[in-house]
Amino acid sequence: MLAHRQFGLGSLPALSKTREMKQITKWSLLSTGLVALSLSTWHCAAPKKAAAPITLIGSLDASSSNRERLPASLVRMAELSSSIPAGSSVTLYRIDARCQEIFNGPAPSFMEEFAAHLTPRLREVAKEDNTYLHILARAITTRLKSATGQVVIFIDTDYFCEGMTVADHKELSSHVTRWAKDSRVTSIVAAQVNPKRMEAVRADFAGAGSKAILTPDEVQLEALPLLARGGAK
Repeated sequence: MLAHRQFGLGSLPALSKTREMKQITKWSLLSTGLVALSLSTWHCAAPKKAAAPITLIGSLDASSSNRERLPASLVRMAELSSSIPAGSSVTLYRIDARCQEIFNGPAPSFMEEFAAHLTPRLREVAKEDNTYLHILARAITTRLKSATGQVVIFIDTDYFCEGMTVADHKELSSHVTRWAKDSRVTSIVAAQVNPKRMEAVRADFAGAGSKAILTPDEVQLEALPLLARGGAK
């Protein structure tokens, strides 16, 4: 049974819940372009580690049920993206009733600028109130085919996906199993899951095996084995 995990950031400052509430309490801070102010305690990106590049494939849940937590999730994803080894690549998707690629390119150097770049792509509220994670899984599987180096798959979601059918959940599970069998994939993360949905996420991600990190908490850098040991050599 997978225990809930919480890890420190090591060289990076931890994002405590109190600090998050003070710095990013409202989506309007991001939507009005004040990312740099809300993140003023971080003046530059974390130093790049001298390690082989990796591929980060991630997603942010922009559904209505997750809107209040989305700004904080965006900050954490920007922090992760800007902290992986130099030369790495990042692909990010927005997921709700649709799956949209919102970034695909080199890992950013500065988390504040990257968060500001992504904000307009997350601002719109979806007309249909559902989260179809099996559609996201298809996109990740397709992206994985062209991924280079070792891969981290990082899905940030509250996991409220009532619109998914039994067949949809089976499809999601089959993709997860496929990812786990890929030797390049080191971690399969589902973070910020609503505690009421933990049983569902464990069932859908059972095929991830020891590569799974499934938690209602935020997942920080040291939780990822590849990054905790300084990246692929």
